[in-house]
Amino acid sequence: MDMPLLPNELHLTLHGGAGGDGGQGGRHGGHGGVGEGPIVNFNYGNKEEDRKRIIDWLSPINFFLRQADISQMQEKGTGGWLLDHPLFKKWECGLGSTLWCRGIPGAGKTVLASMVVNHLGTQFKGKNTGVACIYLNHKEVDNQTPSRLLAGLWRQLVLDRDIGSIAEKLYQQHQEKGTAPSLEEVDNVLSSSFKMFSQVFIIVDAMDEYPEFQREILLQQLAAMSSNVNLMITSRPNISLEPPSFCNLERLDVHAMDDDLRTYVDAQIVSSPRLRMHVMKQPGLQEEIHSKINTQTVDGMFLLAKLHIQSLSTKNTIKALREALKELPRGLDDSYDITMQRIDDQTEEDKKTARSTLIWVASAKRPLNVSEITAALAIEPGDRQLDEDNVLDINIILSVCAGLVIVDKQSSVVRLVHYTTQQYLDKIQAEKFPDVQTEMTRTLLTVLAFDGYPNQSWSRSGATPPPLVDYSQYCLAHAAGHPEEQLRENLLMFLDQAPEWNKTMMWVWHSPPWNYADWPSQPSALWVAAAANLGETIKFLLEGALLPGYLGTEIIVASYYGHFDIVQLLVENEAHANTQREQYVCAFYVALVKQHEEIAKLLLSNLVSKHGDAFNLTTDELPTLINLGNSVETFSSLDNLATALWTRFQQTGQLADLEESIAFHQRALELRPGSHPNRSSSLNNLANALRTRFEQTGQREDLEESIAFHQQALELRPGSHPDRSNSLNNLANALQTRFEQTGQLADLEESIAFHRQALELRPGSHPNRSSSLNNLANALRTRFEQTGHREDLEESIAFHRQALELRPGSHPARSNSLSNLATALQTRFEQTGQLADLEESITFRQQASELRTGSHPN
Repeated sequence: MDMPLLPNELHLTLHGGAGGDGGQGGRHGGHGGVGEGPIVNFNYGNKEEDRKRIIDWLSPINFFLRQADISQMQEKGTGGWLLDHPLFKKWECGLGSTLWCRGIPGAGKTVLASMVVNHLGTQFKGKNTGVACIYLNHKEVDNQTPSRLLAGLWRQLVLDRDIGSIAEKLYQQHQEKGTAPSLEEVDNVLSSSFKMFSQVFIIVDAMDEYPEFQREILLQQLAAMSSNVNLMITSRPNISLEPPSFCNLERLDVHAMDDDLRTYVDAQIVSSPRLRMHVMKQPGLQEEIHSKINTQTVDGMFLLAKLHIQSLSTKNTIKALREALKELPRGLDDSYDITMQRIDDQTEEDKKTARSTLIWVASAKRPLNVSEITAALAIEPGDRQLDEDNVLDINIILSVCAGLVIVDKQSSVVRLVHYTTQQYLDKIQAEKFPDVQTEMTRTLLTVLAFDGYPNQSWSRSGATPPPLVDYSQYCLAHAAGHPEEQLRENLLMFLDQAPEWNKTMMWVWHSPPWNYADWPSQPSALWVAAAANLGETIKFLLEGALLPGYLGTEIIVASYYGHFDIVQLLVENEAHANTQREQYVCAFYVALVKQHEEIAKLLLSNLVSKHGDAFNLTTDELPTLINLGNSVETFSSLDNLATALWTRFQQTGQLADLEESIAFHQRALELRPGSHPNRSSSLNNLANALRTRFEQTGQREDLEESIAFHQQALELRPGSHPDRSNSLNNLANALQTRFEQTGQLADLEESIAFHRQALELRPGSHPNRSSSLNNLANALRTRFEQTGHREDLEESIAFHRQALELRPGSHPARSNSLSNLATALQTRFEQTGQLADLEESITFRQQASELRTGSHPN
């Protein structure tokens, strides 16, 4: 454990234990062994940097920025009615209560939520009270997972406070594995922060914009919060928030108030040069405007009043203004129709700019920032680089969009003025913007074909790719459908380049298909198309005879992502797609674990009808299998299902998945007697899973059993066995883990011997040689610390240098090697006093730190 740092203290923590390069796995790829050892920390005494690193890791969402942006939208002097409402006062003074503010679209709920956050922050300033908020957004569903939202609350509550030992330990635990915290773990961290306050207020805006499948999870988490937490939730009235989930629930209907509307309209008249001029000429006009824009005429919607004012502010004469007042629309859609007509009445160039902006903002897969939207509008077909002379100023873009597009000043995110604007544009897209996906795909394909792209420097931690490169990860998502046929040549060219892009952007692009963990080293165009759900492209590629490079694994990745139509295409064309029985079996397991029931039914039917498979199962049993019931025991190959569960455990941290994975590995082992050719794989996988559970729970019997199974697996893999080095490596790691628990030097000696044997079986070209070098070096350094034999330390440094040479700048484990070599050099400095070792150690630490900043997993 790291000790607290004194001011200006230089702190060097000990290296982590040895790690592994992954086990053999089952027939279709079992899970790997334990990774390469805990990542060492090198702290120069800057505790604030450590704090920031932990906060940014645990909570990538920063709601402070959104709160600041929304606060600026409130018109001064509005919203007071809510703060004075008896139900609000009761909620504010109570403890453990929930206030549900319901309102129609455009009623001003989000601005009111922001006002409440500011009010509470001021009201309870200097008191032991916490205030935090969540702003849900339909465009940010992938980023706003329940765990990240809870972490976002925690981030706000620990502002200017101690983040707590639970968060620090969680960070260290996951950094060592390169994993993300689970929902349960984040909830524990958040709950611990509640104890710092006598009362906590949490405001959650736009619950209706959150997808139903995640909404239930979030509501359960909110309802189960500490008794000192007061919740305020805003939404449209169409969702349910009923007891017993929420105790002390009060409902408050939200709509635009007359006084607030008058204040808002008066302020808009003052800020509009034309309206201000007209009213100065004829003061009575102001009351005429109020008579047409009030709570009755706008049906309680601030948004409708805003659209009316924006329309009126374009009128050049008083006569035109009065005519417009007579024709003000009563509904949002009518107002949007008029706004779109104003856009179309502009010059051709302004009209084109506005329509393109609306297309991009409305159809983007995630919110775009200013640099991205301006780059998107500047790029033309055939460009080989971004022409800076063609980039529009964002203020020009906003001016031609008739108020439908806004920019968050704090975050520079470009948004539609309201969620209803998105719904309106979605409704008219087929008629008004039929080629939107094609145009967006064309632009992104143009970016991806720029000269010098992709640039390997982007893979370095902290690097900032040019505008729109990050968003280009969604190119294939936009391409699915009509763009596949309209842009076939360009699309096929990109599919051939996709492996290089994946390699370069693997730490930056996190959307499908780039987030698939097992990309082939040289995937075919068919594989990428299957992963990206490009049905028309697959049909084109499958025409005629079998094409080279198709490995048959396309059906597996399509099953993983739940692309039913793609799986069906591949099943119907199995001769052309080179799909074999074993790929069907693996795809079937994947569909089960990912809970894609219809795909599992299709694959099972195909296995039985075309391959004569005897699973002794019917499709009626699939719902049970989907829930991982006991029927799974009827399979003779359970390793794949166990592996998938283990993989999910690595992603979520849910111990139940690990427990079930171990159970399935045990059943698989029972079905593979001593003479079975795959028994060693089952032994290896079960041993790795048990060791993982030991690291989670500390149960020594798991570690002992893991070592025993690794020893049995090694006996079944003689000197000529291709996987002997894996068994040697995994057994060595397990023995070193036991040494760290017991201090028995014999385990460490045996571990070093096995690491040496593994290294001998991994010559210079072996892909896992760097791992063996690293692990042996760590073990030798550990023995030096026990015995003081200098030759162990010298050999450790030499092996660490060799490992570093095998891990160039883009290697994901380079930071580990830099850090471990730095620790070894620091150890030697402490023995010899040679300043050169310390200087080299510091240099390597700094390089490792740079690599671990930003999107790097460590």
